[in-house]
Amino acid sequence: MQLLKQRKGQMSGGLGLAIGLVIVATTLMIGISVFSSIHQSIDRSVVSNATNATITKVITNTTAGFSLGSILPIVLAASAIIIALVSGFAFGLRRQ
Repeated sequence: MQLLKQRKGQMSGGLGLAIGLVIVATTLMIGISVFSSIHQSIDRSVVSNATNATITKVITNTTAGFSLGSILPIVLAASAIIIALVSGFAFGLRRQ
């Protein structure tokens, strides 16, 4: 009975990782869409050079952040696979 409870917990952990993966990917897509809309609607013709330079830096850094953030779902999926493999081997050794 104890083994069954542990397996149920293992499945809920995997389900949590899968849900987290979907949430992260969805949030990234929404963030990129919102950022793109805001970026295109900024009127740069009426701002000073310093303000224009600041806007350019913010846009550059935000784009770099989204580029790095796109790697996050891959890392989460790899973590889920590793956890599944390690816990599968651990349960296999406990049975013997």
